[in-house]
Amino acid sequence: MMAENDIKSMGLVLSLDRCIGFTQDVCDSCKDKLKYVRTYASKKSCKKSIEFYEAVLFHLERLKKTESEIKN
Repeated sequence: MMAENDIKSMGLVLSLDRCIGFTQDVCDSCKDKLKYVRTYASKKSCKKSIEFYEAVLFHLERLKKTESEIKN
């Protein structure tokens, strides 16, 4: 069985900062897409995606803050 440090060193586990960055990019992409969708169903779907990714982003940033408080 591989140790956690081995898995991280291989790049299989993303850092928290990279996860936050990817989530922010996806959220921004959904916001841009919302400008161009035409149907009500598509707009509703985009809005739900934006809400979901904003919630994920909030919790990831909260986790990052908690981790930094623990380290100090």
